[in-house]
Amino acid sequence: MPYLRSDRQLLTGFRRGDRTALERVYWAYVEQVVKVGRFGLRSGRTGTRVPGVARAHELPDLVQEVFARAFTRPAREGYDGLRDYAPYLVRLAANLLIDRHRKLGREIAVEAGELEGALEVGTVPEAPELWLEPELVRQTNAYVAGMTEDLRAVYQQRFVGGLSQRDAAEKLGLTRPRLRTLEARLCEGLEAWLRRHGLPPE
Repeated sequence: MPYLRSDRQLLTGFRRGDRTALERVYWAYVEQVVKVGRFGLRSGRTGTRVPGVARAHELPDLVQEVFARAFTRPAREGYDGLRDYAPYLVRLAANLLIDRHRKLGREIAVEAGELEGALEVGTVPEAPELWLEPELVRQTNAYVAGMTEDLRAVYQQRFVGGLSQRDAAEKLGLTRPRLRTLEARLCEGLEAWLRRHGLPPE
């Protein structure tokens, strides 16, 4: 039985925009959205592929945008509670992935609306060399190991845990402006570190 359908009180709170209900729904589905963002997806009927994000640091923003759109009032009130909620989130992620790839000049030969049949999460990254290139991973880990405690905490929540800025700030006891400042410092430092070691940051 679909998660929201199994709990009418939760469904009512979700439609109303209750913070606790939204958090429960977020944690129930975020892992699947993260997998879509990282590994991409394909149509079970046509075999059409939509690659995941090209770089790991793009993943938290994609996840945040999926839920930001899904949690708008019209979207919440339009959900009937009968169908499973996951396919809706997957299609949102598909739309956003297609838009992102096209903005970067990458050819995607299908519109998200043309994806027919069940959308299946891929089992391997579309471009594994961007995720698993050994020297890039090694240098990123070296940079993280040398970060201050506050930057490492932001890294863990945002880029390992995949939390939105709002949720990460709340968990760390920070204001969102403070979190954004630390995140910007983290990213700038990592980019500089990678350039010094002859690696492209993007």
